[in-house]
Amino acid sequence: MRLINCKIVIFPNAIHRCKGEKLTVDLLPDGAGLAIDYCGEKHQIKFDALESQTSTIYVVGQSGSMVLFNFRELLTVFGMTPTQFLAVFHLRGFIQIDKTRRGVFTKIFCFKGCRDPDSTVTDWRRYDHEKNEDLHYVDRKYSWAFIPYRIRKENDRLLITGRLWQSKLWKDEPLYFNHGGQAVRLNPGVNHIDLVYVPGEQAYVGNIRSRYVGRMIDLGAKKWTKF
Repeated sequence: MRLINCKIVIFPNAIHRCKGEKLTVDLLPDGAGLAIDYCGEKHQIKFDALESQTSTIYVVGQSGSMVLFNFRELLTVFGMTPTQFLAVFHLRGFIQIDKTRRGVFTKIFCFKGCRDPDSTVTDWRRYDHEKNEDLHYVDRKYSWAFIPYRIRKENDRLLITGRLWQSKLWKDEPLYFNHGGQAVRLNPGVNHIDLVYVPGEQAYVGNIRSRYVGRMIDLGAKKWTKF
């Protein structure tokens, strides 16, 4: 499969380096994925092997390095955001890859004091670099957002008006508003949603049947922002 887009962003000076650590990251031939070597532990992530609407993360922990495929599903099972997951399991995340039908969006986080990842053949200097404090802005730029304008609970119904925005990378991906076992596919632009209200349940936007807390809409909140 030929990817339409392969966006890579480097975040310099991001992660503490422990004594003796060495991490090299290189692109595979033709940009088909990444080759990673952490202190002799070698991994590959091949972009074509990843399913659309999935997130993959490369982490280092006390027992070594690993690739966590289907990372968003893991977060759903544990009911955590990425930051919470890494903190609870004492992991450092060096690479994250988000895949859609149109391509991949890859973030690479460098050791403190480094502008680029160490590599053997890849010149990372020619790729975009962003400040760590701009991480959320960069994520949104290459992702999507659902902005709820109005949420009402009326006669056992949940009534929502909101706008869906999708980046070019996400234009071909179906996204859903999920609540209490119900799922409504969203259209680009303004959406009017009418569901059975299930007390005690929140709403989630993303894949069908998603319960990922990073995209949860708190139905008890007084104000709503982008999700």
